[in-house]
Amino acid sequence: AFADRIAQVAREQRVTRVIVDFRRNQGGNSAVFNALQRALITLKQERPTVQLVGLIGRQTFSSGLWNALAFQRDAGATMYGEPT
Repeated sequence: AFADRIAQVAREQRVTRVIVDFRRNQGGNSAVFNALQRALITLKQERPTVQLVGLIGRQTFSSGLWNALAFQRDAGATMYGEPT
């Protein structure tokens, strides 16, 4: 429901950029991010001018790191921040 709501708001507000903050994400269940990533990929396909951005930092590791890498690889997101 959260992922659908984010995508809905992005469409309605005609956002130009979506930023996902992976900093201080020390892990957990990698699958939690999958629904949001799918929704953002769909949004990007519908509106190719939308920029997808991820923020990473020294405390991004474990499943947080895997999610950040997948966001870059699968959604074409640009990553900013410090090396993990």
